Amino acid sequence: MESYRSLFPITRSHTYLNHAAIAPLCESMSSTIDEYQHDMQAGELSVHKWIDNCDHVRKSAAQLINALPQHIAFVTNVSTAAMMVAQGITIRNDEHLVVPRNQFPANIYPWTNLKAKNIPVKTPVIPHDASAYDCLDDELNEKTKLLAISFVEYDDGFKWDLHKVGEICRRKNILLFVDAVQGAGALLIDVQKTPVDFMAVSGHKWLMGPTGQGFLYIHPNAYEELYPISLGWLSVEIPFDFDNLHQSLRPGAAALEGGSLNLLGIAILGTALDLLHKVGLRKIETQILKLTRHLRVQLYEKNYQIVGHNDSEALSGITSFYHANIATHELYEKLTAERIVVSLRKEAIRVSPHFYNTLNDIDDVIQILES
Repeated sequence: MESYRSLFPITRSHTYLNHAAIAPLCESMSSTIDEYQHDMQAGELSVHKWIDNCDHVRKSAAQLINALPQHIAFVTNVSTAAMMVAQGITIRNDEHLVVPRNQFPANIYPWTNLKAKNIPVKTPVIPHDASAYDCLDDELNEKTKLLAISFVEYDDGFKWDLHKVGEICRRKNILLFVDAVQGAGALLIDVQKTPVDFMAVSGHKWLMGPTGQGFLYIHPNAYEELYPISLGWLSVEIPFDFDNLHQSLRPGAAALEGGSLNLLGIAILGTALDLLHKVGLRKIETQILKLTRHLRVQLYEKNYQIVGHNDSEALSGITSFYHANIATHELYEKLTAERIVVSLRKEAIRVSPHFYNTLNDIDDVIQILES
């Protein structure tokens, strides 16, 4: 894994352990940006090369979660994807949604916004521990239309078993929307084996791509539940037949993309996905969990308190911690001064390493905490 370290210029000056926030770009993305800028100086003479590239990136995104390319739509971010689904599904008067309030707001506001339409949205607090699934099950019933949940929680790193969650939803005939931004690119996902109806991912975290570019997966059985609110001229089968306004929609999720795509953003995302696939998704997950376990063992030995769970089955790439006798902001300032990049979240230090990080990176954190 260390052989890939040189691809990230940030490693020459900092220890970067903040992939749950915004990931640093690798050098190959600069080449993609330069190539796009050069080609687009010719405008339409070169644009079709980058339009065709979108098909490659769509396949690469699908491969990341073991989906089919026709079930992937490009979106700007998780919030946009959630909004498209929230505003597009049909909800009867006697139905409601369930959206845990203790998750990142990108997967809350698009749903609670429906309250303006007098649609009930329940926002329970679901514990991130062994009781999580029973508590979630208790909140869902035959009147629940949809559950919106995060694959990995942004603050304490609790990883939901999507198969268990999906089985609960299938048993009660509930649609499942998953915000996978804190898991996709770090942990293995297989939507062929996991009953998920919608899964949204932003590109700028564990995918190590650009901000403002992500994708939405839609299960084939979920299309009939979704009214496409984002139709545009590229949503139809023959978009360049400009005078034919009575066309059928494009098959699959791409019909939701509407108008012209962010070709540069998609190209940069594709470069990031190509790197992840080259390294190997299973190897990436193994390395990230190895680093997570090493960090947690060291923190316990130094009497630091880890926020939330310590269940090996619920581990992800995120660890948040604090010390009972040291102000968290002092720890954060010390780490920052030593050029170690982490996040400050809810009065805790959040560490989130990726595959190119090493055990030495983790040990550097511990050494500074000891001091």
